[in-house]
Amino acid sequence: MGEPALFGPDFDRDPSPAYAWLRERPPHRLDFPTGTWAWLITRYDDAVTALNHPALVKSPFAGNEEWQRSAWACRWTTGRHSSPT
Repeated sequence: MGEPALFGPDFDRDPSPAYAWLRERPPHRLDFPTGTWAWLITRYDDAVTALNHPALVKSPFAGNEEWQRSAWACRWTTGRHSSPT
């Protein structure tokens, strides 16, 4: 099986194949339409490791300039947590 849809109509219809696929793998890099990217971490042990790693940014205010300019960061910092359209 290849990578399942992580967003869109197929995911909306049935997200369980995507969730199962993600649980079987290490952190996954997501590339957003805005050109920014982020790590998607779905397993508990990976999350604990990431949250304790000093090099990983945990605040949108501390991200690089590209991230801070992105629609995602703008929505996050204004309290509107929906995806950009």
